[in-house]
Amino acid sequence: MTHLGSINQQLSSRRDVEELITTAKIARSRFLKDRYGPLCKTLAQAAAICGIVCLLIYERPASEVALDGTVRMNRVADELAHAKAIPPNSVQQISRLLREPGYDCAQVSCGSVLKHRNRRAREKLEAVLAKASPPLVVSIRQTPGHSGH
Repeated sequence: MTHLGSINQQLSSRRDVEELITTAKIARSRFLKDRYGPLCKTLAQAAAICGIVCLLIYERPASEVALDGTVRMNRVADELAHAKAIPPNSVQQISRLLREPGYDCAQVSCGSVLKHRNRRAREKLEAVLAKASPPLVVSIRQTPGHSGH
């Protein structure tokens, strides 16, 4: 019977060791969480704030946005130069493009060359639209509350 008692004692001590290991793992996890958890949380918050600040600081310059708008208006005008009709959805999108303040060098700071190119692109696009759909030009030039006079 001593042999059976020895086996039971070994099994019992194995369970004790496993419990001890599990308890030690839990204690270690709690220790790390308590000690470094707030630090990790603070670092994550700081990284998020830095990311937002970088986005705000490194916003694209207005002249770069105006250049993109000028290029887009030229492309659209070239594509529509020979169109007999312009679909209503396209008319709305072009109208929105022409009203975009960032795409208008009369409303944002641009160099003289870009200002000239921007004005020409706008005139070119308005001419194409006037030829294809005259009511659109009237609606672009009139703002709500103004009669156009």
